[in-house]
Amino acid sequence: MTLAASFALAALIPLAPFYELAFAMAAGVLIDAFLVRSVLVPALISLFGRASGWPGKRLAKPPLGLGGARNLPSRD
Repeated sequence: MTLAASFALAALIPLAPFYELAFAMAAGVLIDAFLVRSVLVPALISLFGRASGWPGKRLAKPPLGLGGARNLPSRD
């Protein structure tokens, strides 16, 4: 919000190109913050699944200690 507001303040300069630039930058920052990062990125990650972790191997296998019931202590 602060970054979008700072770009919008460029509209105070009394030249038409600054009005256009200020509007475009403020709108772009707000669209990125509220639409892309909150909706589009999680949707793409769920769509691509494990392939979304490429080129790293972070999503290839679960970390140690998170294997579910296999790592629970026995009740013997």
